[in-house]
Amino acid sequence: MSLSVLHLITGLQTGGAERMLVKLLAADAGRDTVTHRVASLTGPGRLGAEVEALGVPLHDLGLARGRPHPRALLGAVRLIRRHRPDVIQSWLYHADLLALVAAGLTGQPRRVIWNLRCSDMEMARYGRLSALVRGLCARLSPLPGAVIANAQVGRQVHEKLGYRPRQWAVIPNGFDTTRFAPDPDLRATTRRQLGLDDGHTVIALTARVDPQKNHPGLLDAFARVAPDHPHARLLLAGRGTQDLDLPDVLADKVLRLGERTDIPALLNASDLAILPSAYGEGFSNALGEAMACGLPAIATQVGDSAHIIGPSGWITPPNDTHALAETLHQALATPAEERQKRGHQARQRILDNWTLPTIQTQYHTLWLQVAAAAARSQDP
Repeated sequence: MSLSVLHLITGLQTGGAERMLVKLLAADAGRDTVTHRVASLTGPGRLGAEVEALGVPLHDLGLARGRPHPRALLGAVRLIRRHRPDVIQSWLYHADLLALVAAGLTGQPRRVIWNLRCSDMEMARYGRLSALVRGLCARLSPLPGAVIANAQVGRQVHEKLGYRPRQWAVIPNGFDTTRFAPDPDLRATTRRQLGLDDGHTVIALTARVDPQKNHPGLLDAFARVAPDHPHARLLLAGRGTQDLDLPDVLADKVLRLGERTDIPALLNASDLAILPSAYGEGFSNALGEAMACGLPAIATQVGDSAHIIGPSGWITPPNDTHALAETLHQALATPAEERQKRGHQARQRILDNWTLPTIQTQYHTLWLQVAAAAARSQDP
């Protein structure tokens, strides 16, 4: 018997939650034990075509971002009544709330599983509506069948916010370690295309421009160390990076590539990864992908980053440009042989703990548990 899962997600742009959803769908493609259906509150975004290419039905619930409308709720209710999913897996706060209300209207709230993808978000930066939705979710958190946090710190933060679910599950992100893997030929080709030579030491950040990701702090820190490391280059890939302003000292030292789909190639072209987040990270996809490619990483002490990196990289306090610059200097001053050793350790941590099949199994196990508990609760 096949388990049917309806996913409700706020949107399908190229964020971490969206990418993790697509990875799960791809991992289950061709399996007859789990069938998926996706409903996006705000349309197909950039990843909708990938969802449909996997043969997964995709529904647009027709919301404009930041503008609540009953059509989305009614659309979700219709989907639940028509397809009668065993599990309703929601992703991100707005979709969590909508999924619970829609399932409640159909008498199925215990089939809902929420998915928390962050830790200590500074909600004032994202509008009153988002803060209100998170507050409502905290109050309603005993009602779903389970709540997933993708990081231990994420669970702890949400417990402090008042989340009291009937069941917690911490399920990290998982990584395709075949696609994200060291590839010397790809490295050589990509570096040549980017105008990099063997003498350059490249530090990569693959993340959209957002206050959480702290691109300004990174540029400030890099400007402080660049004079002492003339061969260092900073590679920035992600939505909005092409528009970042650079100080004169960095004019020829930063590659601003914008949104890219060739992330494995860009990581293979690099020597170090960095995640300078100011707040809010859960379990970073960018960090895990870089480590899977054999890059040692620098990250701020935000979310589960220190746990992910372990002894393979460098951890520095958040929102401290001086400390970030010192850590950058330390990493750049590390001999190439030592960096490569750390890179091997980084990849091994991903292989030992966070491969996609391992995480896929954890999702399947939880879905089956929640579906069975929901069925028992409806027995006469």
